Amino acid sequence: MLGTLHIFRLLLALYVIYYSLLVLFGAPLLSDIHASFRLATVLVFLTTVPVCLTFDREVTIADIVKPLSKCSNRVVRCKFTVGTTLLGCWLGAFVIPLDWDQDWQRYPYPNLIGSFIGFLAGLFAGHLFLFFNPRGKFARD
Repeated sequence: MLGTLHIFRLLLALYVIYYSLLVLFGAPLLSDIHASFRLATVLVFLTTVPVCLTFDREVTIADIVKPLSKCSNRVVRCKFTVGTTLLGCWLGAFVIPLDWDQDWQRYPYPNLIGSFIGFLAGLFAGHLFLFFNPRGKFARD
């Protein structure tokens, strides 16, 4: 398990990174700042909790970008979960510019829904990926 100070630094760094990325991808900078903060908070917790529970030492860049064939089963599931959460958030933004004028279409609701769906899809996809691939290729947990 990671240390408390390391987890706090990771949460803070990812919070700043996710908020900056949201603004760069078109989120309102000052007009709807609370919605962007909520979305960044949800993204931080959906992507950081699996990382903190998966890695039992400090996370390095080499651990994150390591190919799937050299990762343990836990790390493979973690990579699927984090990747599909971010992909779901990005895909959720496609309904925002549509001209339906529905309440669920306002920022950040589609992104939040997409993030949660992506998180669940990542959990499912990670298990399916490991189920249909030979176990000999991956290190045991």
